[in-house]
Amino acid sequence: MTADDDVPLKRIENALQDDGVWVSPDLRSSVSRADEDRIEHAVDDAKEDVYVALVEVPYDDPMLHGDVEAMFTIVSNDTGIQGTFLGLENYEKPAVTATSIGGDDDAMYAAWAAEARHPDDLTDQVVDTIGLIENGTALEVYNRLEESGSVPGGTQSSDDSGLGVGLVAGLVVAAVVVAIGIGLLVRKQRRAKDGFALPTNVMSTIRAAEEQRLHKRANDDVLHLGERIDDAPMSGASHAWQAALDHYGQARRILDRSSAPADIVGAIVLAERGASALDAALDGDEWTAVTPCYFNPLHGAAVRTAQWGGDNGVDVPACAACADSLDGGRTPDDILDFVSEGVPQHYFSLDLPPWSDTGYGSLDADLLGRLRES
Repeated sequence: MTADDDVPLKRIENALQDDGVWVSPDLRSSVSRADEDRIEHAVDDAKEDVYVALVEVPYDDPMLHGDVEAMFTIVSNDTGIQGTFLGLENYEKPAVTATSIGGDDDAMYAAWAAEARHPDDLTDQVVDTIGLIENGTALEVYNRLEESGSVPGGTQSSDDSGLGVGLVAGLVVAAVVVAIGIGLLVRKQRRAKDGFALPTNVMSTIRAAEEQRLHKRANDDVLHLGERIDDAPMSGASHAWQAALDHYGQARRILDRSSAPADIVGAIVLAERGASALDAALDGDEWTAVTPCYFNPLHGAAVRTAQWGGDNGVDVPACAACADSLDGGRTPDDILDFVSEGVPQHYFSLDLPPWSDTGYGSLDADLLGRLRES
């Protein structure tokens, strides 16, 4: 990447090795020079190794796909630095997130608690997160805030009764899903320099951080969809309305019943489809489900088909980056993987119905129907 890119990795890496802090110029309206000084002092005073890079990682970035944890993994891989990395995520509004690469295991809880306590101030979130990590009270504070219902990433169920429509039948999750380990989106674009590789315990920490991030995103996405449905006037295209309600109900039930990584990704996909259906309903249009990228549904919509599996392979829907890789004779660099028996494996090679056999809806548009069959 060059210095003109949205995420200037080299400049970030140099800053983190220098004083441990990088603030994107685009965030100066939210994080002033004085705020940056506060963050630098908190980093300097910390007994643990803490690094802060406040930069928005766009979802259309061809390497990172909006994944701040992937950015920090690359930074650690390139520089060799390890510790707790504080970055920025932006769902409904910017908030601090934490990634542990050989750092504090409770860092993510510290970030969630700090967001709840300082929802409108990024600098306070960073400083509070560092303080919670330092005094070892992150999980205690998070649990107390979650019990009060004030944690943005909490898992409390929302009340579905106000929808006025019966929700879909419960999902019986296949037993094999429970046995699958933490999910990890494998990043292969950047190779470790001079043979450097992250230790096994660090990779486990990264997987745990990735699962936490995905779970929080799923909860945020489903909660936001439910709020939109409750606030919207129920008129327009009835089919689209029912699709929005059904997708919301199924995503909500999945989150209530399962924490398996494959299901968490499925809940995100269902929430995206539900939001799309709601948009169509509000516009008075009929709704057709968008076909996601087969290799990773978190890439968003497929733009065309590409041949997977060599000359005798099959055509599958793919996003632009994955399709270009296949056209160039390369395996896509960002295939959704889950750990099974200690080894990362492509999700579609595992027995994870209906996710693996439908490609999260890329091979079968009736994802809800397949969920009911499962």
